[in-house]
Amino acid sequence: YLVVGCEVGCTIAERLAGNCELRSTVHFYDIADPAAPKRLPFIVNRTANSAGASALAQDVDGSFLLLVAGWDSANLDLYRSTVDTGILGEEDPRFKLIANWTKDSLITSGRSTAVFGQYQNLNLLQQTDGQLFLIGTYRTYGGLGFDYMDLFKFDVLGAGEGSAMQIEHLDSKRLNCKGCSDLLPVQVAAIGFTILCGILACCFGICASVDCYLCPGALTSLEFAKFEEEGSGSDSHDMFSSLSGSHPGHVDHYWYLRVALWSCFWACLVGALISASCAWFLVRGVNFQAGAGVYVASPNDMYLYAVDWEPSEGFIAMKEFGPTFLLTGGTSVLL
Repeated sequence: YLVVGCEVGCTIAERLAGNCELRSTVHFYDIADPAAPKRLPFIVNRTANSAGASALAQDVDGSFLLLVAGWDSANLDLYRSTVDTGILGEEDPRFKLIANWTKDSLITSGRSTAVFGQYQNLNLLQQTDGQLFLIGTYRTYGGLGFDYMDLFKFDVLGAGEGSAMQIEHLDSKRLNCKGCSDLLPVQVAAIGFTILCGILACCFGICASVDCYLCPGALTSLEFAKFEEEGSGSDSHDMFSSLSGSHPGHVDHYWYLRVALWSCFWACLVGALISASCAWFLVRGVNFQAGAGVYVASPNDMYLYAVDWEPSEGFIAMKEFGPTFLLTGGTSVLL
């Protein structure tokens, strides 16, 4: 099964002002045939909260547990089905809210590195003995950093209304791609290079535009002496025309410097544009901030799939991470 949280529309201005309406709906899909997902005829309405990352699992008693996260997964709501349907089909299982949890309640077991990130994707997994685990995926630095997968032990204390969730951090794993740096995310480096090239282009452009008179060494002491001999009260030349070389007999000794400055300006501007394009695709490419899912192939093998932000010409790009959690391959799926 697949669960998808959908929120009401929110403009950029409303989002920046914090005025987005907190109303959402959770939809359910039967994906027994992944090529033809079937939407199930029931939903969960959330009239006073957002619906971000969502996860679904079947408990040992046969009921279904639905986990829905709020904004950046800072809080979690747990629902349990109240109608024994065995499977999710045409009949509404009537999910009922039974517990709330906030990230301040995370059990760290003394780990200094234990965190509960701004997860954009959550997955509930059940072990053969019935123990539940929660896996959260996200990208650090607000979507600009490294892709991480965090593992938690997930316990439900109670069965009905008034129950509680207990979440304990167990481990974190950075999902590596081949050739990726361990020190600086490549998308951060691209953005930094774009900013640097932009600053240099502005400096070179300003310096060249003022005819090099703000540049060190643009005026020699001989030219200053010549200006003083002419006198500041000259009828034919004022100070700017004397320095700008517009008077007869002046030889521009700095044309090559201006050529060099304009060349540097265009080189930095082109570099900034190319780097900005690369940064755009790197940030919006396949990553855990966009979407990810876990697939357990066997007791020893687990795969994780990440997708890009949005379809491009009818295709969704996807990356696969294997049991060692290194990038094993990529593909595109036609919608």
